[in-house]
Amino acid sequence: MESHYRARTHFSQEYISQLNLIIRNSFLLVRLFINDYKMVISIDNIHTRTYYDCMDRLYQLRAFYTYAKPEIDKFIKLYEEFRNIPNIGNKDITSILRDIDLHRVSEFRPFFNNLLYIFIIMTMENYFNNILRLIFNNKIVCLKNNQKSYTREEILNYKDFNSLIEKIIEDEIFVFDIKNDYYKKIKYFESKFKINLSRINNIQNEMIEICEIRNIIVHNDSKVNEKFLEKVKKINYSIGDEIVIDDYKIFNSIEKIQFVLTILDEQIMDKFFYKKEEIL
Repeated sequence: MESHYRARTHFSQEYISQLNLIIRNSFLLVRLFINDYKMVISIDNIHTRTYYDCMDRLYQLRAFYTYAKPEIDKFIKLYEEFRNIPNIGNKDITSILRDIDLHRVSEFRPFFNNLLYIFIIMTMENYFNNILRLIFNNKIVCLKNNQKSYTREEILNYKDFNSLIEKIIEDEIFVFDIKNDYYKKIKYFESKFKINLSRINNIQNEMIEICEIRNIIVHNDSKVNEKFLEKVKKINYSIGDEIVIDDYKIFNSIEKIQFVLTILDEQIMDKFFYKKEEIL
């Protein structure tokens, strides 16, 4: 009886040690992510610093997913095994494990994937906004024919010219971000700045799908709706289908966004900022 108890206690301690290792590794991954770890990149005269910041973030997200995914899977598997042990030798831990809903633990993986996917799309949207801010601050003439008009009273409310320009820039970016989907944003860059983005036309439909998947994750619990079907021209979707974010969707979205932003940034750099001696 005593040997059986010792064996069971040793067995439990092994599981606790494994769980502690997984938790410690997870915290290290979170620290890596929060500390804004930078990949080693070669600075050149082809891209803006806004672009490099965006590429760093995408690299972080891809690395975080690659290393965190197996740790999450290990945790879920160990947790399921823990619940099948009658007594793991620690009443507090046993009580905690029994109180946790197993279904919620198993749902953590898709929740993690969805959250990461949202961050990936947000990274692209942040680039759009930040590159506009860079252009307008350096080339004020580009604010001509902006999307919002101002009354004389609104203009006179500002004490100096710089404050007024800052307000106009932020208003333009706000309207751009809120009112436009991916397709309209790309068209905005083409028409507003007279740049050529034809090289990304061949993945236009795929990029629309990538961005619309993010929208239904956020606004419709990952379920396909009529609005999604109107924008995504694919026959393999039906209303009510639940879209699952898997490895392919994570890595493919990063790859396609990198391609789009690389082409866009090259065009913007060439149009406005190309200088041999510095990167803006």
